[in-house]
Amino acid sequence: MITPAQTERSVVPLRFGRPLNESEFLEIQNRLALDHCKWDIQIGDTTTLFRQPLLIDFTNWRELARMAEALAGELMAAEHEIANRPELYSLLGLPPALHRSLREASDNSAPVLTVRTLRFDFHYTTQGWRISEVNSDVPGGYCEASRFTQFVSRFTPHSRPAGDPAKDWTDAMIRLVGSDGRVALLSAPGFLEDQQVTAFLAGELQARGLQTFFLHEPSQIYWISGRAHVSNKRESTPVDAIVRFYQGEWLWKLPDASNWKRLLAFTDTPVTNPGIALLTESKRFPLIWDRIQNKMVQWRSLLPESCDPRDGRWQCNNDGSWVLKEVFCNTGDSVHMRETADPRSWAALKRAALKHPDRWVVQRKFETCPVPSSSGSVYPCIGVYTINGQVAGAYTRASLQPVIDYNAMDVALLVSEEESHE
Repeated sequence: MITPAQTERSVVPLRFGRPLNESEFLEIQNRLALDHCKWDIQIGDTTTLFRQPLLIDFTNWRELARMAEALAGELMAAEHEIANRPELYSLLGLPPALHRSLREASDNSAPVLTVRTLRFDFHYTTQGWRISEVNSDVPGGYCEASRFTQFVSRFTPHSRPAGDPAKDWTDAMIRLVGSDGRVALLSAPGFLEDQQVTAFLAGELQARGLQTFFLHEPSQIYWISGRAHVSNKRESTPVDAIVRFYQGEWLWKLPDASNWKRLLAFTDTPVTNPGIALLTESKRFPLIWDRIQNKMVQWRSLLPESCDPRDGRWQCNNDGSWVLKEVFCNTGDSVHMRETADPRSWAALKRAALKHPDRWVVQRKFETCPVPSSSGSVYPCIGVYTINGQVAGAYTRASLQPVIDYNAMDVALLVSEEESHE
């Protein structure tokens, strides 16, 4: 229950702006679909784009940016330590098939230059800002965070986008491979939502003069003396970098003959995001903090308490104060709360977690503050990007319920240039 004192402290530093009118909204939909590879602007009769921008004042956006950069610094420092601690891999829920590839990558002392994107999911709660997770492996949302947000800002006076992650990512890629580089973009077959991400990013690279190649299987990459090549007009062409938009938990289910392990190990061709990202993509990441040197100060202040499913605290607590998550969940579909499941389903989930505890984590639930809109109260999630440790904008979604799942709508986050609304 929310106490009056909590309510007073939780004046939400967010508000929705004016809804776009029909002509404005249609113009944006058409631009995104025709020019920027946003092919899922509508599912059935339901739009995936929210008509109102979410406004935040500069002071609060600057604080989110500061926290995201601190989180990124702690995460990347922890990753390098964990990579050299293979005894921690099992505690993170990583399958044995990954252990050797990650050990080989960590054994190579040469620095691996790459472009590292992280996205931290912030929620404003009754206790202030909290994060639910980090998208460390293959974070998406670039088109929505960049182009959609820019288009909405043109119809929203006295505001500006929080950033442009697509541009910052492209700039970083050019610094990595050069202005005439060749980049292969890998996404899993059959997943339109992933292929539109690689198509959009390829368009950003092509607009800056880079050559791109679309791949859908790791076996389409040929490795010659540690460098990646692709077939191009029946010729073998070396590439300067690989954009891996193929989730790690899907890779390790492929046959060894597909050569997927080369994407995670050290090679002469940089891969973004690198295989080391799987160490912190695991939702069991907090369970090893007491075993590493990094104190994880910012993480401990923002991420709710987490525990192993075998921990008796949550098993005996029936008040709905815990959330059950799969270790490599990527959407809210794998986040389970007692109040949203019938008793039989909840009991089955608890049995599954106890049978295979390494595949699950339990996290203390927080209360997200809803924000009034023309569609009623909605719950926003602000996914703040960092690229190579520097903040780069935000991919924002909103839902009519506290859990952000596949039904959540894309929202343009804008920094209000007016005085603080608090």
